[in-house]
Formats: sequence, structure tokens, C-alpha cells
Amino acid sequence: MSGKRQHYLPQFLLRRFGKSASKKVTQVRVIRLTRNYISSTENVGLEGHFYSSSDPKHAEIDKDITNSEGYFSDLASRAEANSESVDSREICELAAHLSIRSASIRHVFPRLIRELMDEIISEIRTEAGARRFIGMDTHPLPPEIKIRVSEVYDTKSDILKNIGISRHDFYLLCRRLLDENFSSIHQDIVKLIELFKTLPINDIVSSGHLDALLHHPVPINRIRCLETFSWKIVTTNSDLILPDCAVVGVDESGQFMPMVLIDNDSLRSVFFPLSRRRLAVGFRGSGFDIGDDILMSIASASCEYFVAHPTLQDAVSYAPAIGTGAKYFLKRELRRGIAAMLPMAAD
Repeated sequence: MSGKRQHYLPQFLLRRFGKSASKKVTQVRVIRLTRNYISSTENVGLEGHFYSSSDPKHAEIDKDITNSEGYFSDLASRAEANSESVDSREICELAAHLSIRSASIRHVFPRLIRELMDEIISEIRTEAGARRFIGMDTHPLPPEIKIRVSEVYDTKSDILKNIGISRHDFYLLCRRLLDENFSSIHQDIVKLIELFKTLPINDIVSSGHLDALLHHPVPINRIRCLETFSWKIVTTNSDLILPDCAVVGVDESGQFMPMVLIDNDSLRSVFFPLSRRRLAVGFRGSGFDIGDDILMSIASASCEYFVAHPTLQDAVSYAPAIGTGAKYFLKRELRRGIAAMLPMAAD
């Protein structure tokens, strides 16, 4: 990988889903939303200078990841070979590394943020549309707003309790004030979103990802979280596909998306294909959720494409699901962000 062409989806993983075309070439089928094609693994899951930037502090990231390829390849091989006993430390380390180095955040966030901003602006252009989007007319108010109200109450609880205002009274007061002042609040929200669209999102996201890789190429906090899961290696009856995010996470709502997008507290299950018929699964509690159709679950967690064996042409039918998990995540986070912008009585 070292050099200008830098793989964020390692070739040692890609080759497990391919077909040997010659002694040195392995081919896979790449399936995107609007097209699919056969490609060498050398030309899949990579980007020029993906781990590089103009900042000198990022200079060693590519070399460090390249030097670790053999180590993580061995971890994947050992995990795939196991059936009953799974070394939880190794499988957690592998999952954490594959997830953080993927392009999920850098490829998808800037594009989807712009798309969703345009969509949201069209929805909230009118005051009535903004009320519908935020959920101002629902009873009770959406959880994001209720949480914001509760947080503000906690910061002033001593004062509010002394004057006889309970948490519920404060909630009713905030709701009334939001209703009475929503016209001016609506104008401020539209201005803020328009301003947000002018930010250099690509550069911000890319720099943040590189900083994360520089300091935590194998995130310790993520490993500690994953080590609390139960792990097993599952043999499937049919071929699997490989998502561009490498590792699929399931959040508390049951949504499939790139694991890198889910915080530790919300993460409920994890799974990632080790090869065409071997799946690593981690879960909290007594059981795991991979969905009724494992290929659909993987496709929905994929951001831009997924990879299949060249002969697995039926996998093309799952292309429409690509990107749904990331869109769900971003829409939810944008709603939370808007809720956080709403002024509260005690601010």
C-alpha cells in the first residue's frame, strides 16, 4: 500500500472475496448504486494520498499502516480459521482497526452533508415546514428537544427548585416560549444552515480523520467496548459481500450502518465478513442481530459500494440499499444539531 496509491480497504481482505485471474491478479465484482464491474483488487478500496496531507505530522501514517498490514492479515487468517474458540482481543483489535481506517467518514460525510443540507433547507424554508421537520407540533416534543430542555434544567436546577419550578413545569414553560418565538428562531436556523454549507467540509473531515489515525490507529476505547461483547465466527450457507466500510454496526434502534459512525454506548451488535463464507459477529446480551437478509444488512451499511465474488451477479439486486445506513445517521444527527440550536428559557 505504501506510495501514492493507498488502500483504505486492505488487499488482504479484498482478496478473500475474489477470483484469481493470474498468479498476481485477483478480481472482484464492485457494485455501486448505478453500475457494477469487475476489477483487480489493486484498483479497489484505494485513493491517491489517502493517508497524506500537507501537514508534516501526518507524514508517517501511511508507512505505519503499511508496516502493520502483515500483522492484521495474520489476525484475520487466525479468526477465519477458528470455529469454536475466538481470541476476543485479536478480533476486537481487527474490527477497530478496519473500521477506523475505512473511508466511510471522509467519502460520505461531505457529500451527504451537502445533500441533506439542501434537503433540509427545502423542508424548513417555510415556518410550517420547519415546525414539521423539528417536530414542534408533536406531543410530547421529540426526544432531542426534551433532552436539551432537561440538560438546561439540570444546569439551573437549584435556582429553579427554590422558586418552585419542577422539571415538568420547566418543560411546559420552554414549550410555550418556543411556540411564541418560533418565527425568529426559524429565521436563525435557516441562516445557520446556510452558513454551515459554506464551510470547507472536505478539509475539516479529512484532517480530523488523519488526526484520529495518527493518535489511535487501533482505538483503545473502541477495543475496550468490543471486548465486553460475546464473539463468534459464523459459517454461512451462501456467499457474503464485503462493505466498503469493512465493519457493520447495529445501533440501539436496530439500524445497520458503518460501525465507525456509532458511539460505544449505542453499539449493540457488530459483524464483518472475513471471507466469502465466514462472518465475525460480536454482540451484547444473549443474541445478535444480522437481519433477516445478511446481504441486505451489509449493503445498507455500505456507503458507496460493496465488493462481491465475480460470479455473484445476484448481489447487484442489493445495490439500491447502498448508503441508507449513513443517510439515517446523518439525518438523525442533523435533527439533534438543530434541537441543540434552539434557545431555552434558562440560556
